[in-house]
Amino acid sequence: AQAGLDGLSKLDQAANSDMIDYARYVLAQLDVLEGQCNTNTRKQLDAFARHHRDEMGTSAINGPAAWRYARIELYLGLCGMQVDTHDAASMQLTEDAARKILEAPEADPHSRRLARDTLRKLKN
Repeated sequence: AQAGLDGLSKLDQAANSDMIDYARYVLAQLDVLEGQCNTNTRKQLDAFARHHRDEMGTSAINGPAAWRYARIELYLGLCGMQVDTHDAASMQLTEDAARKILEAPEADPHSRRLARDTLRKLKN
């Protein structure tokens, strides 16, 4: 992912901005999954979430692909909890996103597994 981002950054950034944003999102996901989220990672995830929320409009909340936006929120919430373990807003965001993913039959297996594991950890 880092090599891809480096390569994309050498190209026309305006023409490749969506791919650059996605590569940054993938790197941020990896930070979260490795438990290495920091404030910079959180900013990357927040920017990605904001961009997609603006792009998707109300369908981000209640449309057929709302689980996809919930996946972004899940990573954002998990990151927030890694940055500040007492962040109640991040905990709530994480829980809500995980539930939305599990309620969506079309959610991918990885997201479902992460959501299920996350809810299990939140209960403990």
